[in-house]
Amino acid sequence: MTIKNTGTTPIDDWYVSWTMPSGVTISQGWNGTFMQSGTTGMVHAPSWNSTLAPGATATAGFLGSNPSSSPPTPT
Repeated sequence: MTIKNTGTTPIDDWYVSWTMPSGVTISQGWNGTFMQSGTTGMVHAPSWNSTLAPGATATAGFLGSNPSSSPPTPT
């Protein structure tokens, strides 16, 4: 996923959350700290890239299992 600051001020300690279909699990992730609670997945900024300047982007990704055909939905 690509996280972009579209605002006019820096974003400190950014994070992204999304809803996944029931049964999906995150097995590993990179370029962030990943967590899961039920059907909610979340990635928090890594310490080395925790502030996004206006217009800046960060990229993170994860691997997981998906027993259904529905993709995760950003929230």
